[in-house]
Amino acid sequence: MTRRKMKPTPMFMLTVKSKNHKTGRVPVSTSPKFTCPAACPFKGNGCYAEEGPLNIWWMRCSDAEGDVGDGFRDFCDRVRALPEGQIWRHNQAGDLLGSDNLIDAGAAALLMNANVGKRGYTYTHYPVFNLNGVTLQTAQSNRRVIERMNVGGFTINVSANSPVELDMMIFSGLKAPMVVTLPESALSERMYVTPDGNEVRVCPSLRDKKITCNECQLCVKSDRKHSIGFPVHGKCCAKAEAMIRSCDEKWLSFWG
Repeated sequence: MTRRKMKPTPMFMLTVKSKNHKTGRVPVSTSPKFTCPAACPFKGNGCYAEEGPLNIWWMRCSDAEGDVGDGFRDFCDRVRALPEGQIWRHNQAGDLLGSDNLIDAGAAALLMNANVGKRGYTYTHYPVFNLNGVTLQTAQSNRRVIERMNVGGFTINVSANSPVELDMMIFSGLKAPMVVTLPESALSERMYVTPDGNEVRVCPSLRDKKITCNECQLCVKSDRKHSIGFPVHGKCCAKAEAMIRSCDEKWLSFWG
C-alpha cells in the first residue's frame, strides 16, 4: 500500500475557520517561532503558546522549510483573498515578521496592504523603548511601523509585560492601542487599575468563556479608550506571574 504524500506545511499558516474556542469561528494565523522578538520576556518563561494543542500547530509552521520572503508573500495573498469586511486574528502564536528586535517595515507594509477592506488585528511584543540592549533607532523604527499600521487599518496592539510597563507606554505618548499581562487575581475584576491610575478593561472573553473575540471585538478597535488586560492562565501561570513581578520591579527601578 502506497502512503499518501502529505502536503508541506506553510511557514505562515492561515486557518480560515478557527477551532480556537476563544477567538470564535474567524480566520486566525500562526507564524513561526523565529518571529518572536528577542526582547519578549515570556519566551520559554510562561508563554501561553508554548503549552497545549496550540504549540503543536506552532511547531509545525516553525519547522516548515522554504524561503521566508516567498512564504510571507503567499500568506499575504491568502489574506487579500478573505471576504470584504472580514475580522481576522493575526498570530494566535508568533509575532510580526522581523529580525532580533526590529520589525521588518517592508513586510509590515505588505501585510497592511493585503488587509485593505478587512479588519485584521494582532498583538506585538516588539520593543518600543531603548532599554535592555535595544537601540534608540530600533525602538523608534518599531514605533513608526506600529503607528503607521494602526492608521492604515490594521490594528496592532502593543503588549506591555506588566502594569508598570503599561504606565510607561502611556506616559511615553505611544499612539497605538495597548494590552497588558495581568496577575491571575485580575480574572475576578471587570476593571483593573495600574499603579499610575490607568484603568484597564479585563478581557471579557477570559472572564466569561461564552464570549468569543468575534463577539467582543474590543481588540479590533484601534481608537478605543481603555487598554485591555489579559490575566495569566494555563499551565505556565506561575512562571508568568513571576515574570510580571520581575518586569514591574525593573520598571520601578528605572522610573524611581
